[in-house]
Amino acid sequence: TIDGLALTAEKMERVLESMIQEEALLPDILETLSALHERLVRQVIALCEAEMIHQGLGPPPVEYCWINMGSDGRHEQTLRTDQDNALIYADPENHEIEPLDAYFEILADKIVHSLDRCGFDLCTGNVMATNPKWRRSISQWTGYIDRWSRSLDPEDSIMMTILLDFRPVWQNSSLAQMLWDSIFKAFDDPEK
Repeated sequence: TIDGLALTAEKMERVLESMIQEEALLPDILETLSALHERLVRQVIALCEAEMIHQGLGPPPVEYCWINMGSDGRHEQTLRTDQDNALIYADPENHEIEPLDAYFEILADKIVHSLDRCGFDLCTGNVMATNPKWRRSISQWTGYIDRWSRSLDPEDSIMMTILLDFRPVWQNSSLAQMLWDSIFKAFDDPEK
């Protein structure tokens, strides 16, 4: 349950305290806590997917990938920090994006608020999959990356910088690889 995972998250702080008392090396602390955090996030997402099915909303209608950014994306997790996450979903075959996004909006809301219950605060900058800017189909992501890479607007540079340290955490990681490929292509383009 989410409540059970919230208790587990509290125990993660004791792991950090123990490792510090044992004078563990910083890379070992970061690796251990990042691995524990990732397992917790995966379990939260699995429970939220099951809740969607139980509520009659069904399984995800297309493949998707949950990604974490920030310290968690870099495997630098120590204490519980605020959330920085996003969601990539496959393009629909019928080109109707609204029903897909409506499904993933509900799922993202469940995941983000469950993580909050586990002690991972909501991002004050709203860099979470509940924000439509951080929940898109792969073709939408590719379009925005192309736009951000060509833009001189500081806001676009900030968005790209936030995204650049992402790491896939759950489901279809090939969507994350497609996102990386579009980022590399945008920066390799000699026309820019």
